[in-house]
Amino acid sequence: MRLVGVMLLCGLCALRGDARADPGGAAGGRLVLRVQNSEISLAAARAAVGGESLVLELRRGTQVLEATLDDDGYFWVNAPAGTYRLEYLRVGKRAEFFAPQTIVVQPGALTCAGTVALELDRIEELGANVNNRVAVTDQCGETMPRLRATAGSGPGTERVAIASPGPLYEHYAGLGWRDVLVGLRAEAAIGQHVILRGLFRLPPVAHTGFLSRAILLFGFGGLRGDRDEIAYDATLGAGGHVLFFDMLAIGGVRWPDVGGVATGPVVGGVLRINSVTLGLGLRVEVLPEQAAFFTVDLAPFGVLGSLL
Repeated sequence: MRLVGVMLLCGLCALRGDARADPGGAAGGRLVLRVQNSEISLAAARAAVGGESLVLELRRGTQVLEATLDDDGYFWVNAPAGTYRLEYLRVGKRAEFFAPQTIVVQPGALTCAGTVALELDRIEELGANVNNRVAVTDQCGETMPRLRATAGSGPGTERVAIASPGPLYEHYAGLGWRDVLVGLRAEAAIGQHVILRGLFRLPPVAHTGFLSRAILLFGFGGLRGDRDEIAYDATLGAGGHVLFFDMLAIGGVRWPDVGGVATGPVVGGVLRINSVTLGLGLRVEVLPEQAAFFTVDLAPFGVLGSLL
């Protein structure tokens, strides 16, 4: 128990240390809505969609930051230094998704990302994702003074880093301590039996190419038979991660022979929704017998890190 406590303390220190290591900065620009080359004010857009709120958010991994957005479309955000994705405009409870744009927050600086123009066929379709086009232009000479006035004093250095098209899918640039810690999970698989497992999920280790979506899953656990005897279960899974979903083929073994438990080689597949703290999924096996399990897994370090 003392060793477990030390491991938890080390994990928490790593999570907090990484969070504090990122120096802050600010980034912003201007959002312009257009219909047939005519600019539509945000007030008119809100009226066209029944008074729904318009909210601009930036994302880096699971971290989502709401940008301040004024009535003239100028937006800004204070955030840890890094690269963020701008890929949707929230419209009430809906969202208008568009081609992802990357915005860079530079340490100790106010960075202008340019003017992001979102063009639609009809403004009433905002939030319906019918059809849109996005273009980014450098109008920072006009934008920066307004950003400086509206965003407050903030960082003293002014820089320009125009938003650029980002990849359709967000990939890992490499593994850090947080990725490894969050990969340690406790799972319950509920079906004909309840199987308890310890899992380790290894996320993509590359930024581009085939390995940028490849994931591995290792699991070991057990289940009780008819006479409270324990059968052990070892699982190895390999597959890909797309959006929020893990899709894996699995193989493994279940032993020894226990009354009420089918043992032997295990073959099947897993579809699960993955997040930093929680995973939900469906596990289907064709060997040693046809069976289906609802799975739920929890990442203790992910939960503790989110509370810091």
